[in-house]
Amino acid sequence: MKKLILAACLITANAIFGFAKSNANLFVQSFFPYNGISFSYTIENVETTDNTDLPIQKGGVVFSTVSKAYKSAELNKNNAGNCFSYSNDTLASGVIEKGKTTFVAITKDNGITNFPAILAAFIDPYNLFSPILNKQNFKEFTVEESENQIKLSNITYNIFFDKTSFLPKQVETKFSDKNGVYIGQKAVFESFENVGGVKFPTRIHITHRDENGKLLLNCIYKLSNISFNNITQNQLKIDITEGTIANDIIDDILRANNLPNCIEFSYTKTEANDEKQTLKSANRIAYNFVANEYNYETKPVNGQDLAYTKLNASFLDHSYKVLRTLKDGNNAAIFSKSPIIFKVPDIIGAWTSPYNGKSYLEILKNADKAFVEILNQKDTISIKFEKLYELKIDKKSLLVCEILLYNENADNSLTIYQKIKYESHKNFGKYRIPLKISYAFYNKNLEPFSFAEFFINEKSVKTNVEVCDILHLPVGTKLCCKRNKQSIFD
Repeated sequence: MKKLILAACLITANAIFGFAKSNANLFVQSFFPYNGISFSYTIENVETTDNTDLPIQKGGVVFSTVSKAYKSAELNKNNAGNCFSYSNDTLASGVIEKGKTTFVAITKDNGITNFPAILAAFIDPYNLFSPILNKQNFKEFTVEESENQIKLSNITYNIFFDKTSFLPKQVETKFSDKNGVYIGQKAVFESFENVGGVKFPTRIHITHRDENGKLLLNCIYKLSNISFNNITQNQLKIDITEGTIANDIIDDILRANNLPNCIEFSYTKTEANDEKQTLKSANRIAYNFVANEYNYETKPVNGQDLAYTKLNASFLDHSYKVLRTLKDGNNAAIFSKSPIIFKVPDIIGAWTSPYNGKSYLEILKNADKAFVEILNQKDTISIKFEKLYELKIDKKSLLVCEILLYNENADNSLTIYQKIKYESHKNFGKYRIPLKISYAFYNKNLEPFSFAEFFINEKSVKTNVEVCDILHLPVGTKLCCKRNKQSIFD
């Protein structure tokens, strides 16, 4: 008789498991089959251990199961709080004041700490942000049947389904300590509504307990504005309004300040130093930002006691060539393979770093986002990166309006040594080029000691031109040699 009872139990258990296995897709589709979801929520009937109010009273969530990304907002009754946007191991954390995001910091992050709490009723943040129940892990669950419900269990979760409708009724999250396993979190789906032809819970009762069963949190989430769709990258952005920085603001800045491969223009330069000496020159340059090749011409206008009246220089095919027209009418030329004796024409420092010759935008693009600091200011966005660089970005146009360059001291502190300002941007095709550029250099006491202003001739600007060797040596040109540590501009 006992064998018959045992056999009957085994048959029943196998039948239940067989039914569940054959209907696995039904359970998965009833639980959370969506590629993406967005909704708003309010929190009611809050009860906590110390009877304090839960600071979060409402919010919103956008989540993609495809890209494993989310955006969320957590607000109090005064529309103040925090917002988060996570994708591709990068987290943007924002501060919200009066309904507007006023500050966002971008860090390298796994997205788990700030994962929206209400989503934990459906999504396992510790399993690649996958639904708690899915086709891949269904076989890990055991199945139990009672009079009114079917229970699916694995090592971390218990999921209860209504036996008639197959709608999920409850999700329990298991935790463990030295005394064993306990139910630390419980989400009870108290009511469902038809959302686009799908039954979805709109009232979810959440409880948290410690290992001794003591109640830590008891509250009800009421969901509204629910939609299911494929979430786009644009939906994951933190909204750009006045005083707001988006999580992908760096990409937007790179696009707004895109440089042509090559550029050519004429310009005048005025420079002064702390001894109140003013020097002027007329110049022309063609520069290739990809190959770092150029040809250049400068003519002193006044105030410079130089041996030449015109200087032409070029760097092509890894060779430097310089031709000077001397005051006595003769010409002198220099050829060199050594970059030590040559310096890039100083106006190019408006776009490329004096440390490595790379453009500031390229350095920012390749910088580790975990060490990029983004600060919100009144009219600008400040971006600090690679320790030595700080960009000031105009909020409205996203154009670079100022760059600060720093020196690192022996004690690892930083002091500013150059400030570059950009003004009067004009459109040249798809590029925005500043027609006025200003330099200021500072000593160790942060006192300015040298200034320069560059005024670009708008009509002379050409983009994506070919930089070629236009420097030809007149007959009788004298070839000169320079010591390695001298500049050929001296």
